[in-house]
Amino acid sequence: MAIYVGQNLRRFVIEISLLSHPLFVALLNMAQEEHYDFKPIRLWIPCDEAMFLHVVRCASSPIERRRFFRFGIL
Repeated sequence: MAIYVGQNLRRFVIEISLLSHPLFVALLNMAQEEHYDFKPIRLWIPCDEAMFLHVVRCASSPIERRRFFRFGIL
């Protein structure tokens, strides 16, 4: 699935299953709160690209996920 991130609308392709991960749900909620009146044709996450990539890594990697659970971040 293609997602556009940040002010420059950089395009990323991710597995659709990541959208149900709690970190992605938080990003989607943030996008909805910040731009509730904006109805994009494409999925846009208005966050920093580095933050988005960090979320992708954390949501994709079992090792990273365990680390976040251990520190109580998720």
